[in-house]
Amino acid sequence: MQSKTSLFSRAIIGQNIRSVTWLSVLYTIILLFAYPVAMLTIISNEYSSNTGEDLANYMQFGSFGTSVFLLIVPLIFSIVLFRYLHTPLASDYLHSLPFKRDTHFISNFICGLVGLIAPLIISSISILLVVSLNGYSDAVGTSDVLVWMATNILGHVLFYIIATFVLMITGLTFVNIVLYFIFIFYPFFITLLAISNMRHSILGFPMEYYIEESFEYLLYIATFVQAYTSPFTLGEWLTFSFMAAVLFALTWLAYRIRPLEVATQSIAFSALRPVILYGITFFFTLMFGAFFFETNGKDSWAYFGYVTGSFLGFTITEMVLQKSWRIGKSFRKLGVYMLVVVAMVIGLKLDITGFEGRVPEASEVKRVWFSEDQWAYQEFKRFEQNESEFYQMNINQVGSQFYAQPENVEAIVQLHEKILSENLAREYDRNYRPDDFRLFIIYELENGNVQSRLYTVPEKVVSEMLSPVLESSETKDMVDYFTDLEEKDYKLSDVRIGYPNGNSKFVSNDAEISSLLNAIQNDSDNLKGENRFVEPGYASNYYLEVTFKKKYKTQHTIYLEVYDSYKDTKKWIENFTN
Repeated sequence: MQSKTSLFSRAIIGQNIRSVTWLSVLYTIILLFAYPVAMLTIISNEYSSNTGEDLANYMQFGSFGTSVFLLIVPLIFSIVLFRYLHTPLASDYLHSLPFKRDTHFISNFICGLVGLIAPLIISSISILLVVSLNGYSDAVGTSDVLVWMATNILGHVLFYIIATFVLMITGLTFVNIVLYFIFIFYPFFITLLAISNMRHSILGFPMEYYIEESFEYLLYIATFVQAYTSPFTLGEWLTFSFMAAVLFALTWLAYRIRPLEVATQSIAFSALRPVILYGITFFFTLMFGAFFFETNGKDSWAYFGYVTGSFLGFTITEMVLQKSWRIGKSFRKLGVYMLVVVAMVIGLKLDITGFEGRVPEASEVKRVWFSEDQWAYQEFKRFEQNESEFYQMNINQVGSQFYAQPENVEAIVQLHEKILSENLAREYDRNYRPDDFRLFIIYELENGNVQSRLYTVPEKVVSEMLSPVLESSETKDMVDYFTDLEEKDYKLSDVRIGYPNGNSKFVSNDAEISSLLNAIQNDSDNLKGENRFVEPGYASNYYLEVTFKKKYKTQHTIYLEVYDSYKDTKKWIENFTN
């Protein structure tokens, strides 16, 4: 009779249950106190003016605390179940038992998976019971909790697989823990450092824009943290599921081919040593370069940072990998690496990609954004796509919107060309001058591409060339944004007047609010383009803060600094105050 080989072993699973049950129970207790019990304290707070909103806010901001669990707990489960691979005696003994490697791996992995998922399901059911039994299902709905549960399960599974994969390619627990965090954060931080170093090498390079664009894609733990208020799209579900599937396959393969004798070695597979060595060295190179440039603002210090960082990063990593300080013969590899770094720096300085001189034709532009604040663009895009739960806009920021009318697009393109042809932009430094204007431009092209630039130029040049754009019918005012919000089912919540002395006062009467909005509209209609630029002495004036809300968890705020040019608005505030 032919024997059958199973991927599961009752004996291995029984041993694992004894190993991880306590950990799963402890995690369940932590989650119960972190969510259902904490929510009961909110419900029982008799001083709360809006318990439903407090519960919704807790679910939203409590997700930031969950990020710690998401990082640490899967790592602990992985180490508890697979650490025997880092101990020679335990590894030799367990693999001498009459079980195939596949049986060992799958039995261990499934036990960890169940131990991770069970606390999330139990805590989700408890949250649903708390809110439904106390009548707050409209504040924290069943669909909200199920999305929270599903997202956390996917996140825990993904990070558990990452932790197990890293454990498979290492032979020391300390190295395993370090490489686990490097694996998660390296893509984002290496991109962040590369972008920081490009800022002082390439004229017009918009560092903050590319950082923001990279944030959600490369720092994927942030995507999980924000999932309660910004649920995953189908593409994100598929992407993270695909990542988990591919990494699981690689982890299983690594377990099958991993030599037993690599226990206590830093890296289990020699082919990965150069990848880790040069990857960490490059990180040190960019980190020291960015640090010295930001400290002193000179290219020469950045080059010193590149040399210093390369030497330290290479030396430390090589000593850890070899578990020895005798690495003299390895410095030939460092010499080759430094030649590559020098070639990269020269290439950036010579602008071999043509980045600096690239200006689109006006006919190629679908719409263009300009402002003095790079973050305003990202906020506006999230608001436009109805993704942002908390959106804030300062109407006084020049431009801060898209322009699509041909004459406005042409004017912005001509300004861009003038900046380059007359060398009006100065290279990046940390010093701000009174006549500076940080001009941020985003072109959304007809072919779907996006082109962005950031220049520090004289404010007078921008004011002269873009005043007609700011006076055009396409330029939005505060009341236009109110209309946009109302079309998205937001209701005006409150209007607050801020005074120079730090005090504030709310406008609550509907008639008074309507009168104030009329004053703002009159000023906006009569405002000249050059007066939209920040005026000297603006701190002595008032400001308005108008808040719109949807039920419980969404809020958008519009700001307006009331300069002297806002005559009707300023007069209205003074009459209201008196």
